[in-house]
Amino acid sequence: MFFSYLFYRIFWWNIKIVKNSAYPYIASVIGVSFFQVLNSQFIIDMIGVLFFDKRWINETDSKILGFIVVTVFLFINFLVYQKTKSFNIIKMKFNYWSNQKKKLFDILCILYIATTIFSISYISYYIRNRF
Repeated sequence: MFFSYLFYRIFWWNIKIVKNSAYPYIASVIGVSFFQVLNSQFIIDMIGVLFFDKRWINETDSKILGFIVVTVFLFINFLVYQKTKSFNIIKMKFNYWSNQKKKLFDILCILYIATTIFSISYISYYIRNRF
Protein backbone atom coordinates (compact mmCIF):
# COMPACT_ATOMS: atom_id res chain seq x y z
CA MET A 1 0.00 0.00 0.00
CA PHE A 2 2.86 2.40 0.76
CA PHE A 3 4.40 2.05 -2.71
CA SER A 4 0.98 2.47 -4.30
CA TYR A 5 0.61 5.74 -2.43
CA LEU A 6 4.12 6.78 -3.47
CA PHE A 7 3.16 5.99 -7.07
CA TYR A 8 -0.03 8.05 -6.64
CA ARG A 9 1.91 11.03 -5.28
CA ILE A 10 4.61 10.86 -7.93
CA PHE A 11 1.88 10.70 -10.58
CA TRP A 12 0.18 13.72 -8.96
CA TRP A 13 3.53 15.54 -8.90
CA ASN A 14 4.06 14.83 -12.60
CA ILE A 15 0.59 16.07 -13.57
CA LYS A 16 0.15 19.08 -11.26
CA ILE A 17 3.66 20.41 -10.58
CA VAL A 18 5.80 19.33 -13.52
CA LYS A 19 2.88 19.61 -15.98
CA ASN A 20 3.93 16.38 -17.66
CA SER A 21 0.81 15.22 -19.45
CA ALA A 22 2.68 13.25 -22.11
CA TYR A 23 4.04 10.38 -20.00
CA PRO A 24 3.23 10.76 -16.29
CA TYR A 25 2.50 7.04 -15.92
CA ILE A 26 5.95 5.96 -17.12
CA ALA A 27 7.66 8.67 -15.08
CA SER A 28 5.78 7.52 -11.97
CA VAL A 29 6.73 3.87 -12.47
CA ILE A 30 10.35 4.88 -12.98
CA GLY A 31 10.20 7.11 -9.88
CA VAL A 32 8.90 4.33 -7.62
CA SER A 33 11.40 1.87 -9.11
CA PHE A 34 14.23 4.36 -8.62
CA PHE A 35 13.73 4.55 -4.87
CA GLN A 36 13.19 0.81 -4.55
CA VAL A 37 16.41 0.14 -6.48
CA LEU A 38 18.41 2.60 -4.39
CA ASN A 39 17.24 0.96 -1.17
CA SER A 40 17.86 -2.57 -2.40
CA GLN A 41 21.28 -1.56 -3.72
CA PHE A 42 22.11 -0.05 -0.34
CA ILE A 43 21.22 -3.34 1.36
CA ILE A 44 23.26 -5.35 -1.16
CA ASP A 45 26.27 -3.05 -0.79
CA MET A 46 26.04 -2.96 3.00
CA ILE A 47 25.98 -6.76 3.16
CA GLY A 48 28.96 -6.84 0.79
CA VAL A 49 30.93 -4.39 2.92
CA LEU A 50 30.10 -5.87 6.30
CA PHE A 51 30.27 -9.59 5.53
CA PHE A 52 32.35 -10.01 2.38
CA ASP A 53 34.90 -7.19 2.84
CA LYS A 54 33.85 -5.54 -0.42
CA ARG A 55 36.00 -2.49 -1.02
CA TRP A 56 34.33 -0.75 -3.94
CA ILE A 57 30.70 -0.14 -4.78
CA ASN A 58 31.40 -0.17 -8.50
CA GLU A 59 32.99 -3.62 -8.78
CA THR A 60 32.07 -5.62 -11.88
CA ASP A 61 29.80 -8.04 -10.02
CA SER A 62 28.02 -5.10 -8.42
CA LYS A 63 27.36 -3.56 -11.86
CA ILE A 64 25.87 -6.77 -13.20
CA LEU A 65 23.83 -7.32 -10.04
CA GLY A 66 22.74 -3.68 -10.15
CA PHE A 67 21.56 -4.04 -13.74
CA ILE A 68 19.58 -7.14 -12.81
CA VAL A 69 18.02 -5.39 -9.80
CA VAL A 70 17.00 -2.36 -11.91
CA THR A 71 15.49 -4.57 -14.61
CA VAL A 72 13.55 -6.70 -12.13
CA PHE A 73 12.13 -3.70 -10.25
CA LEU A 74 11.09 -1.91 -13.46
CA PHE A 75 9.47 -5.05 -14.84
CA ILE A 76 7.57 -5.82 -11.63
CA ASN A 77 6.42 -2.22 -11.21
CA PHE A 78 5.22 -2.02 -14.83
CA LEU A 79 3.19 -5.17 -14.20
CA VAL A 80 1.82 -3.95 -10.86
CA TYR A 81 0.88 -0.45 -12.06
CA GLN A 82 -0.54 -1.30 -15.44
CA LYS A 83 -1.83 1.90 -16.95
CA THR A 84 -5.39 0.93 -17.66
CA LYS A 85 -6.32 -1.26 -14.70
CA SER A 86 -4.31 -0.61 -11.60
CA PHE A 87 -3.88 3.15 -11.77
CA ASN A 88 -7.60 3.91 -11.86
CA ILE A 89 -8.14 1.68 -8.83
CA ILE A 90 -5.26 3.37 -6.98
CA LYS A 91 -6.53 6.82 -7.90
CA MET A 92 -10.07 6.10 -6.71
CA LYS A 93 -8.80 4.53 -3.49
CA PHE A 94 -6.60 7.45 -2.46
CA ASN A 95 -9.05 10.14 -3.58
CA TYR A 96 -11.44 8.93 -0.88
CA TRP A 97 -8.88 9.07 1.90
CA SER A 98 -9.19 11.81 4.48
CA ASN A 99 -6.76 14.71 4.36
CA GLN A 100 -5.31 13.64 7.70
CA LYS A 101 -4.47 10.16 6.39
CA LYS A 102 -3.01 11.65 3.20
CA LYS A 103 -0.81 13.99 5.26
CA LEU A 104 0.44 11.07 7.33
CA PHE A 105 1.37 9.12 4.21
CA ASP A 106 2.91 12.25 2.66
CA ILE A 107 5.18 12.53 5.69
CA LEU A 108 6.04 8.83 5.39
CA CYS A 109 6.89 9.31 1.70
CA ILE A 110 9.13 12.28 2.51
CA LEU A 111 10.85 10.28 5.26
CA TYR A 112 11.29 7.35 2.89
CA ILE A 113 12.89 9.55 0.23
CA ALA A 114 15.14 11.28 2.80
CA THR A 115 16.18 7.94 4.30
CA THR A 116 16.97 6.60 0.84
CA ILE A 117 19.21 9.56 0.03
CA PHE A 118 20.87 9.38 3.44
CA SER A 119 21.55 5.64 3.21
CA ILE A 120 23.16 5.87 -0.22
CA SER A 121 25.28 8.81 0.93
CA TYR A 122 26.24 6.92 4.09
CA ILE A 123 27.38 3.77 2.31
CA SER A 124 29.47 5.84 -0.12
CA TYR A 125 31.07 7.80 2.73
CA TYR A 126 31.61 4.65 4.79
CA ILE A 127 33.38 2.77 2.02
CA ARG A 128 35.49 5.76 1.02
CA ASN A 129 36.73 6.35 4.57
CA ARG A 130 37.02 2.71 5.60
CA PHE A 131 39.59 1.63 3.03
